[in-house]
Amino acid sequence: MFYFVVIKLPPMAKKRPSHTDPDSGHIYDKIFREIMDELAFVVLARFKNYHIKGIKKLDDKLPTTTLREVDFLYEVEDETGNSFLLHIEFQGGDDMEMLYRMYEYHGILVRKYKLPIKHFVFYFGDRPSRMAKKLPEALVFKDFQLIDFKSIDYRQLLSSNSGAEVVLTILSDFQGRPAEAVIRMVLQRLRQLSDNEQELKSWFAKLTILSRLRKLELV
Repeated sequence: MFYFVVIKLPPMAKKRPSHTDPDSGHIYDKIFREIMDELAFVVLARFKNYHIKGIKKLDDKLPTTTLREVDFLYEVEDETGNSFLLHIEFQGGDDMEMLYRMYEYHGILVRKYKLPIKHFVFYFGDRPSRMAKKLPEALVFKDFQLIDFKSIDYRQLLSSNSGAEVVLTILSDFQGRPAEAVIRMVLQRLRQLSDNEQELKSWFAKLTILSRLRKLELV
């Protein structure tokens, strides 16, 4: 089976659906996330050698804590001229979640002010506090690993025997080759790997969505 491909290039192409439809961007994001849900483990296995044995889908709607819940917050300067945030929480009783609350505050404050922070809890309880004060090393955020698709040679993915990896070719570095040529090679490779027309259609649908991240549209 053959697909005719029309490739729209900037400035005609749009990364997002038309803004005349207020829901179109949301729908596009939802579909893209569904596709990446399927492909994320493929990417991690290929480029980070992460081979996952079991997964459990978690709620992606994260709770937030507003800054008005912070008891005491000032930007201060010490005797050496260094500026930092001074954050204090006042506790009348033990809170076994206090450490994680402080961790949450830390992330919010760093993002907003981008300054070092010193955190204190003033505890006024009748009994000695049993609150944990330090996160286990495995829970401390230090950095993140980056997978930059535009630095990946398209041939690495195109030559794969996995349709999931071949589809990701559309996000990689084309090494100066015209987009039209790369897309045709991707479609040809997907035809070779697909067991039936339905599977090919599924890969083509995913390729169409991912192509929008490159400001390309496959019609």
